[in-house]
Amino acid sequence: MKKSISILLSLILVFSLAAAGIVCPKIDSQAATQKASMTLFSGESTRILMNSKIKSVKSSDAKVLKANKEGGSDYRVKVAAKKKGSVTVTIKTERETLKYKIKVLDLKSSFSFETLPVIGNETRAIVRVKNKTSLCITSLGITYYIKDSNGIDITSDEITISSIPSKDTAYSGFLYVPTEVVEQGADLTQTEYEIDAKKIKRDSQLKNLDSKVTVKERGTHSLENGTLKLTVTATNKASTEANVFIYVFVRDMNGNIIGYTRTNDLSLKKKKGIKTLNISVYMSEEIAANYYSHEIVYTAMH
Repeated sequence: MKKSISILLSLILVFSLAAAGIVCPKIDSQAATQKASMTLFSGESTRILMNSKIKSVKSSDAKVLKANKEGGSDYRVKVAAKKKGSVTVTIKTERETLKYKIKVLDLKSSFSFETLPVIGNETRAIVRVKNKTSLCITSLGITYYIKDSNGIDITSDEITISSIPSKDTAYSGFLYVPTEVVEQGADLTQTEYEIDAKKIKRDSQLKNLDSKVTVKERGTHSLENGTLKLTVTATNKASTEANVFIYVFVRDMNGNIIGYTRTNDLSLKKKKGIKTLNISVYMSEEIAANYYSHEIVYTAMH
């Protein structure tokens, strides 16, 4: 019973520290010098928690990443990434020496954004984000700036895009543009995006599983009262579970997006896990009358 309680408390501690942005390196009790590694984005910071009192901290290049013992604590080191590069942070404690290899990626060039207008009775758009890194991003907080045709800011807002696999693309929900903003001459093609380094969440254990998952449409689709209905089957061939996100785009004969939806996280069991899903894309009857084709896009990771 005591062992079970101890394990539970350890798990609670690990999850609490992860939520607080604190890294706990794995320590090999047999080694005098420990080694660990991580990847950060420029502008991002985190804390390293040691299990013995810290004597000294040094970054091999403070212009790339600053590292200091956190004020008020003898057991935590705060690291702040400044610009693209690679450094080694050496942490000496009463018991061991830790050499932390940290790679810093340029935040701005790690992602690209594209605004996809949606034709309809309201002014809406979708954001397509491309992750150029080898990291799987669980959520990305961004601020978008809507401008007029001269590039002058009209308004701004914040959104979060979730589940972006490494070297892959994901899509946001709808961005609704208020009527008053439209009347000020909003030009969605001029929209600019800014990533908040404090609102990036990733999981180093996750992997892109697109090549192991297939999503296929079954049977025939229907279009009634402005609603496109279709059925898809998702299959996972990976040796691990897969979390799948499915996006459906409806287009007119000119290729314009007139309808769009995305599914919630679809969980597939490992080794030929299969699920069938009914999907509906809602549009006004007037807009749906321009239906020409639809496209299914998906991402998968675990």
